[in-house]
Amino acid sequence: MNQNSLSITLKTLIDSQDDLSEAKLCRELNIPQPTLHRLVNGATSNPTVTTLLPIAEYFKISLEQLLGLEPLDLNTSTAHSFQSRKSTQIPLIPWEEVYKHKKLLPDITTANWEEWVTTNLKLKPGTFALQIEIDTIPVPYYENGTILIIEPSNEVKNANGHTAILCSNLTQTAYIRKVLNDGDTTWLLPIHSVLQPEKMDNSWMFCGIIRQHILTINIKGDK
Repeated sequence: MNQNSLSITLKTLIDSQDDLSEAKLCRELNIPQPTLHRLVNGATSNPTVTTLLPIAEYFKISLEQLLGLEPLDLNTSTAHSFQSRKSTQIPLIPWEEVYKHKKLLPDITTANWEEWVTTNLKLKPGTFALQIEIDTIPVPYYENGTILIIEPSNEVKNANGHTAILCSNLTQTAYIRKVLNDGDTTWLLPIHSVLQPEKMDNSWMFCGIIRQHILTINIKGDK
């Protein structure tokens, strides 16, 4: 079993529902919160079927889909509340364009932009998508090809505890960081341990919060 696939699937399913959190899912399924937290973070190497089956049934997917052995398509899933949501087309932009996304996005239309991602989330105007490439960030935190849905925000303080996209004002390069508020100081934590945490200051531009990970994608223009 690929622990990372299970972890990403769980994060995707939880993030795809506006009113769902780890704590709420634990209450509804009567699963100890530490148990689910370890599953979500890939810290459990051999989860039991008795733990996984209620989760799969809750989201109305198979065990194989939950474990990442079969594709998970949220666009056709019958999971809770997915059917009732209208799908939204989000532009998929290159990583090198993230720094200029506020100027770029207002001019993007289906007539002049080929790559789009479909999501069922309710999102703010200006939301955009990025795709993980093998040289984007160290694998295996995100699987190669994973789509990230980024909801824009100007307030980094509101992103406490979330994984977000920020750009360096020095290099205009986009990075993925976990945001943590500690009193008046905001820390940017790397998603892998080889880098040190950094303080949020004027050298960074906060772009938005990662609202969803999509494993199976629907990009307009694909054959």
